[in-house]
Amino acid sequence: MLLTFTQFLSPTRIERFLLMLMAVGLTASPATSIAQPPFVPPRTSIPPASPSLSESSSATKDSGPPHAQTPLDLSSPTPAMIENLGRALSNTKWTGHFTLTGQENSLKKEAYQIVDAFHQGENRWLLTAKIAYGKRDVTVPIPLQIQWAGKTPVITVDRLAIPPLGIFDARVLMRNGSYAGTWAHGDKGGHLFGKYEKMEIPKKTDAKVTSDAEANEAAQGHGNESAKVSD
Repeated sequence: MLLTFTQFLSPTRIERFLLMLMAVGLTASPATSIAQPPFVPPRTSIPPASPSLSESSSATKDSGPPHAQTPLDLSSPTPAMIENLGRALSNTKWTGHFTLTGQENSLKKEAYQIVDAFHQGENRWLLTAKIAYGKRDVTVPIPLQIQWAGKTPVITVDRLAIPPLGIFDARVLMRNGSYAGTWAHGDKGGHLFGKYEKMEIPKKTDAKVTSDAEANEAAQGHGNESAKVSD
């Protein structure tokens, strides 16, 4: 005999059904909440502890670039350096270009010669130079200083009066046959650069006198020429 729907939902049957479910753990009491799993915070990476100030300073002091440049020795040049500089300066031809401040796009040619160079103690030098400046071509002694940046000579001219050219100021660095620097003449100035090289010394030709007669004739000829020049 089939049970009706009302009979199946009678209070007694419902209580038994709920008790059975609670017994097997398929439901929970209305007064209790379903237990949630415990909260686990996400894992974060902890940064390594920074070294102390003393450790940092010691590490910086001990460590350095693998190919650190040796500091420049700005002390007095050695005798060998002075001797080499004298040879490098004497009997040289300097050719290059210079600019005027405000007209850097217009290069102008320059050329001059250093006949000889004498060291006069400490950083003082005396150069005998043949200078072609504009339409003038003069040979003048120039007292100046040559300072040293490590092993590199720097020609130093501080407001030097060179008659009849005027007052000059310059800093010119020499390196491996090249020069570069700054210049000033009166109220004008600019940059300069170029190269320097040894001048060829003309070879002397020996005139051979074959006889005393020819020697006397040559002497008389020179005497006549000298007289003509003096007259």
